Amino acid sequence: MEKFNEKNFEAVKKRFPELYEKLINFTDNYSEDPTVYFDNSASDEKIIAVNRNNRLWYLNSRYCADEASKIWSDGFLDLNYRGIVILCGMSNIMYVKSLLQKLGKDNIVMLYEPSEEIFFKVLSEIDIHEVLEDCRLFYFIENVNMDSFRTYCKALFEYERIDLSRITVSPNYNEIYEAEIQAFINICEVELSTFQVYKNTYILYGAEMNDNLIDNIPHSINTSSIDNLKAEISKIDIGDVAAIVVAAGPSLDKNIDELHKAKGKAFIIAVDSSIRALLQRDIIPDLLVTTDPHKPMVLFEDERALNIPLVVCMHTRYDIMVKHIGKKFMFSDSDYIVDIYNKFGKAIAALETGGSVANTAFSIAKFLAFKTIILMGQDLAFTNNKKHASNVYDEKGIGDEESDAYTEIEGIDGKPILTFLNFKLYRDWFEAEIRDNPEINVINATEGGAKIHGANNQTLNSAIQCFCKKEIDFKKIIEESKDSFNDDEKRQYNQLFKDMVGKSKELEKRFKDGIRYYHKFKELICKGKSNSGEFTRILKNIEEINNIGNMEPFMELISMYAKEEEYNITRNIYKEDNNVTIKDDGNVIADKGIAMLKAYINANRKALDRIEKVLGRDGF
Repeated sequence: MEKFNEKNFEAVKKRFPELYEKLINFTDNYSEDPTVYFDNSASDEKIIAVNRNNRLWYLNSRYCADEASKIWSDGFLDLNYRGIVILCGMSNIMYVKSLLQKLGKDNIVMLYEPSEEIFFKVLSEIDIHEVLEDCRLFYFIENVNMDSFRTYCKALFEYERIDLSRITVSPNYNEIYEAEIQAFINICEVELSTFQVYKNTYILYGAEMNDNLIDNIPHSINTSSIDNLKAEISKIDIGDVAAIVVAAGPSLDKNIDELHKAKGKAFIIAVDSSIRALLQRDIIPDLLVTTDPHKPMVLFEDERALNIPLVVCMHTRYDIMVKHIGKKFMFSDSDYIVDIYNKFGKAIAALETGGSVANTAFSIAKFLAFKTIILMGQDLAFTNNKKHASNVYDEKGIGDEESDAYTEIEGIDGKPILTFLNFKLYRDWFEAEIRDNPEINVINATEGGAKIHGANNQTLNSAIQCFCKKEIDFKKIIEESKDSFNDDEKRQYNQLFKDMVGKSKELEKRFKDGIRYYHKFKELICKGKSNSGEFTRILKNIEEINNIGNMEPFMELISMYAKEEEYNITRNIYKEDNNVTIKDDGNVIADKGIAMLKAYINANRKALDRIEKVLGRDGF
């Protein structure tokens, strides 16, 4: 391997070790494709050529490739300074290199290459290590590391970036890799739509979610973690044991009684909406999952539901958390609980939620390492004009007043079927999980509703006969899962909660200091002292205030109460002209900074009121 090849591979290894390992495995089985090769442009540059269907396609200009890439990248000069470019096709990396030169330090480029052959050929024969090392660039190659794309999306797409993203395709890629690129764009659209739903959820329900989080803190110390349950289950061989995820779709009425055959031979995970129907038939699941901040209490009116082992998160409705008396398992849905666990040297897993409690139930089965997951009641569409199985809610059929929320998708029988837009997103999430986890055998035993592409359709009775043959005492395993905190740690945990009162007051003082710094900032600009040492010190002080969110976990409890104001203010900031600088438009930036800090002060007071209420109510 030539020296520059080693530089490329070392650059990949440095930034993305997992991708490096996959590339090493790829090279071990590499067989060169003669239809993809290098040619030379008229100006003697190495360019990519692909022979497809008896036609030769060039992925760079045949005349002056470098100059053509610079002209192409000029089309991104209007991109917002926080914008993300999702680029399909790397060709010989010239487009990527030129794009990075035009973009700012806060921009991000997510590069998708549909041909692993092109990626490997470029990596082998052109020195691109400086581009690969650029911290703004993230690369995803078909058949190599596409399973990590959704994970990086979640890490990179802060909610204010959603409206600032742009998907583009490099020249001629659509002509050669149309199917691959369309499939990738579909994935992108699903991810962005999901982020939009999350953003709207935080804006609409952020206060309610935060109320539950604060209310639940005293009760979260008496839970185990989903990690502890995994540790107990890992002590037995579940390689040939299935997990059954029971949702509450209309078709649940068709096959719910079959579950009696699976009890004790499968790990049954039920969503909260299904519990009334299950208990009516004396079916007790191994786990019950509830995560919604406003789940109706009618689901728990049967006292048996209060003793079933329950999976919860910090945003679970407080009334359920406090009323439930059985074993509880916590997973992470907040930075606050992660920070608490870290303080005690413990781990708590964050699960993919996908938007619905059924998605979360699937993630639990995956996290617990079950390799066969059977879905039932997962209609994700309307069956016989119904949204849920009988005995779930006292609900009416679908009506015209909801028509704006409808769409059609493919039914399990191949025919179009009506569904809600958010149900479609849940379906898309399942399909992405199946695609990214090929080692898991997903059986769709719903027997109605939407087709889940990638899942194997099978009746529940047949699935039970195939995958539920081994007797396992899951009840004993669950009982042996220890609580996360011992008595001494619980006392320390409670003290940390009491200390929040002082933390809240300290943060209010810092927010007020920040407002004062911004006013001084404006004053110095007005006096033409933006080059002074005092101005530099004020900027440093403002930067420290703005970094509180990254340094202080308590900020989550504040930010959730200020989501709408936070979104509106940041959205307006990011709409500013890219040429605006602190010196040119300091007053505008300062005024928005002041508005944000005032929103945090009000939100902080809401958090403090809630904390003091809990301290008084729960006997601290």
